[in-house]
Amino acid sequence: MTGALTATAALSLPSFVTVDRLRVKRQVKNAIIVIIVMFGALLLVREAGNVALAVASIAHANPIGLVVTALLGAITYLAAAVAITAASGRNLPLTRTTAVQLGAACTNRIAPAGLGGMATNLRYLERDGATRSQAATAIGITSVASFVVHAIATITALALVNRPVAALGLSIPSGITLPMALAGAIATVALSIALAQRFGPRIMASLREAWAALALLCCDPRRLVRLAVGTIGVTLGHGFAFAAAVTACGVHLPVLELLAVFLAGSAVGSAAPTPGGLGALEAALVAGLTTLGAAAAPAVAGVLTYRLITYWLPIIPGAVALKLLRRDTLSLA
Repeated sequence: MTGALTATAALSLPSFVTVDRLRVKRQVKNAIIVIIVMFGALLLVREAGNVALAVASIAHANPIGLVVTALLGAITYLAAAVAITAASGRNLPLTRTTAVQLGAACTNRIAPAGLGGMATNLRYLERDGATRSQAATAIGITSVASFVVHAIATITALALVNRPVAALGLSIPSGITLPMALAGAIATVALSIALAQRFGPRIMASLREAWAALALLCCDPRRLVRLAVGTIGVTLGHGFAFAAAVTACGVHLPVLELLAVFLAGSAVGSAAPTPGGLGALEAALVAGLTTLGAAAAPAVAGVLTYRLITYWLPIIPGAVALKLLRRDTLSLA
């Protein structure tokens, strides 16, 4: 009997350890997210100087500017639908695909680096008939296109306003640049070697399929144009929404400078391990605005207003869209 109990305990130990490790990982991740968000909030309060002035700026915001911010934010979901349709090469219904992008905005709030939205789009494309590899390739193409458009837009905006990145409060101390670069290079090489050894054949097969899909895309000018239009629409839609929000709250800077602040700040926010760059993005945007001469209180008010309208409020219609899609024949459930 004792031997049987010991064997049973031994058999159950691995599953218990696995569950415990998963729980610890979730707790650590949640703790990191909370710390980063709190740090970002403290930076915002420090930049504001007077929280009451920031609240007053929000209360007296121009309502027309807020409406424009909401409309531009809504356009980004339509643009995202156009981009994913072009990347997949499938005849996806525009209305349904736009609703999926709105639902992805909801799932993105619970996972960093846009993973929630990627999973939603992956499931949607699979239910439309795409294989897992085809769906992943389409999402990868939109991600690469988004990165390219964002990089080009950032460089162009900074060149036109004749402001270096350091002028937007986003510089890295020179003393740690070389160590960070070396550490990053070593980590990248080590990770590449480990992945190649473990998943080499699978990665090569995926790369070949992705290359074939990209070749087909390049041979179809109409799809390329739709992908470019959709990706540019998402990037500039958010950029102009940010400009409208901060202007409505009393920040008076040229639109081009506001776009430069947004593009550079969102690049910093995308590196944060929090959903939507929470904490890091807000702090970077406020730092950029104040560095260019904006008063602290309106800058904080404008950033918070932009995030409220384009990040937090879409959760409600996004949850409704997900519920309706689950009832449909192309359910995401």
